[in-house]
Amino acid sequence: MGYGYDSVAGTIGAIHGMEDEVAPLAQTAALKRRREIMGEIDRKGILFTPANSYVNELVVEAARLSNVWPGAIDDARRVSVVGDEVDRARL
Repeated sequence: MGYGYDSVAGTIGAIHGMEDEVAPLAQTAALKRRREIMGEIDRKGILFTPANSYVNELVVEAARLSNVWPGAIDDARRVSVVGDEVDRARL
């Protein structure tokens, strides 16, 4: 995931596909189906959504931590994003 061309194109494609699918539905049914589609996108992890954007925040924090210690790459230190009961970035 990211904010490059592929991500933007994927987001726009998902929006168009979703709107094409819900166009014939009544307003309430369309809203329900949009929420289902967003849930499917969240589970697949193929696009950034409000539900999964915390991953991006962790990557940014990992980058910040890696810049805190000069020479971290030369010293073969790595920053990892850990996803467990408490998602966090750590050295």
